Formats: sequence, C-alpha cells, structure tokens
Amino acid sequence: MGRLVAGIAPAAFSLHIPMHGPAFPRTRPAGWSSLAVLALSILALPGTLTAQDAGLLPLIQQLPNSTRAMAMGDAYAMDSGHADALFYHPALLNGAGGMGLEGQRWGSAGSSIAMSAAFSFLGGGIGIGVRTLQYGAASAAGPAPGGQDHLFVLGDAPVSERIATVGYARPAFWGLDLGLALDFVDERVVGGKQSVVMVDLGLSGEVGPVTVGLT
Repeated sequence: MGRLVAGIAPAAFSLHIPMHGPAFPRTRPAGWSSLAVLALSILALPGTLTAQDAGLLPLIQQLPNSTRAMAMGDAYAMDSGHADALFYHPALLNGAGGMGLEGQRWGSAGSSIAMSAAFSFLGGGIGIGVRTLQYGAASAAGPAPGGQDHLFVLGDAPVSERIATVGYARPAFWGLDLGLALDFVDERVVGGKQSVVMVDLGLSGEVGPVTVGLT
C-alpha cells in the first residue's frame, strides 16, 4: 500500500508504492570479497573536489528529489530500495522496485514534481522517471541563485525545467552493482530553450549491514 511522508518546508508530499514481499522478492548481491572491499576503499579516499557552481542549470538537479531524503538534509538512504534511487545513484536500481510520486511547493511562486518507477529487467533493475520544476527567476540574464529562498518569490522571468531519466543496473564483479542513468534535460527560460543529455555512472555494494556506493 502507499505511504505518505511529510517533509520540511517547502511544503512537500511523497507517495511510494513498494513492490517487495513474497510476490515481489528483493534480491541483493552476495557478500563482498576482501578484494572488493579494498578496491572500494581506495576509490572512496578523499581527493580534490570542485564545488558545484550554485548558478548552474538545471536547478532541479540541485534540489532534493525525495521527500524522505529532504527530511534528512537530502541524504539519500542507500538501502531504501525505492524507485527514486534513480535520481541519486543508478547502481541502486538493482533490487529497487515500486513507484513513487514526490512533490514540493514554494508558496504560489514555484513547484516541482518527481515521478519514478523501477522493476526487475534482464537480470538487473531498470528505472524510469520524470522531474519538473517551474518558478519565476528575477532575471533571464546571469546565473541562477543558489539555495531555495528565491523560489518563494515569483520573478519576472518564467523558468520551466523538465528531465526524463532512464537507468539500468545489474551485478557486475566482486559483488558490486554497476549502474548507468541518462538524463534528457529540457530547459526553458523566458523564450529560450536548451536541451542536453547528462550521464551518471555508479557502483554500489554491501559491506556487512552497510550499503556503500560511488557515483
């Protein structure tokens, strides 16, 4: 049955229809070998990272795409098994299932919707999803502001963002799951339009009771 989860401001709602249980068994990869743990530990070592520019579009990529994650500071639960894993880590699609609907609203000035579904396919898991965001920017020129405060104010430059996502994950090697997701982005600011394809590649697996990943 579906479950409603309330989030923190902005106003948000979430509906998930899980498909796990006797009729929908959830399979997880076998335990890792010591070699897999070593490889992932090396990959997880901190390195030099460049912070994402707050002015980059699409803005919806910088907002929480899960009400449950938003309630935890946009920290996604790696072992959730929900379809919205598609928007966070494509490798988590192996073993994910069900359908999800998420929504956020910034007063009357902005709103977003995210829909996702995941199911078993060809020895792995496939996910499909759509995200939309509508708001009014203060100006069509210059970078988009960071954060969410400006979404409560209806600006003079209407912005519409739509992203269609398809992803697939399957067991790869050493007990790891390998996932790939493609984002087909449609960005419209006032009268202008831009389209781009974004790629997300990830690895995930279990170390004892903990699910870890790299994307």
